[in-house]
Amino acid sequence: MLRIFPEQSVSIPWDPSIVFHDLRKKLPFASASVGMIYCAHTLEHLYLDQARRLLEDCFRVLAPGGILRMVVPDLKAMALNYVAPGPRDGSTGAKVMPADVFVEGLLLRAPSLPGRTFLHRLYYAFNDFQSHKWMYDADSLRSQFELAGFMKVQSMPYRESKIDDIDKVEQEGRHLDGPEIYIEGVKPF
Repeated sequence: MLRIFPEQSVSIPWDPSIVFHDLRKKLPFASASVGMIYCAHTLEHLYLDQARRLLEDCFRVLAPGGILRMVVPDLKAMALNYVAPGPRDGSTGAKVMPADVFVEGLLLRAPSLPGRTFLHRLYYAFNDFQSHKWMYDADSLRSQFELAGFMKVQSMPYRESKIDDIDKVEQEGRHLDGPEIYIEGVKPF
């Protein structure tokens, strides 16, 4: 439905309780009907105005006291790594320049348009969901939560949350190798 994955990937027999939805559109849940929302490595794939609308809609669907937890790459950690002095050793032993590491980590665009065929390249040109559209540090994401109406907005460590059993969702191997931030906010009563 989102045209992010090839058709053969989408045809996997998913659990019927999983809802597929274009997050650029209004969430398919009634107002105040959800107790918690967990969203990892998604917000950075939306333009800032789309991300703001999604946060506002998360606020709408959460019940009073409901919790929103989002995980995104940490722009500040990437920037601090970039300004650290000197080149880095790459996986092949060759020197890798900090600017290249920084830009690749941002995932704004691939170094070249992917795909071998014209149609594949055209598909990626028009369905660019895999690249990052906006990046956040902890302060900027907390600010976006607050603009959407959330209270008690705070950075949380990995696997520490107001959401019960967060360790069932945040498992080793499911998070990225790069620096991440975890932000939670509560919809007021």
